[in-house]
Amino acid sequence: MANATGRPIAPLILSSDEQAYLERQVRRHRVARSLSERCRIILRCADGVPSKSVASELGVHEHTVGKWRRRFLTDRIDGLLDEARLRAGSYEAMLNWVAPDQQTWLQSHD
Repeated sequence: MANATGRPIAPLILSSDEQAYLERQVRRHRVARSLSERCRIILRCADGVPSKSVASELGVHEHTVGKWRRRFLTDRIDGLLDEARLRAGSYEAMLNWVAPDQQTWLQSHD
């Protein structure tokens, strides 16, 4: 196998504010474990460590590293935050996700 390097990836460069935020989240005791893990992934990628090595170091799958790397490159810090999810039984929230004709039907069958 001659010099297999894989697919080229965009460089991940952090601003000083982003670097400080990510490091702060990793050190905090009251941060969700998932956010802390995402921050560690981004910090290691920003150090130039290949995704396979980051995955191995942190005990996650390569796809996980790729997912958070892509989301960070697209949305920066906001890309690492959990997306809002509907709560079970949240009728009003559900109405925002269905078509207007379905909303009318749902409201008439309350």
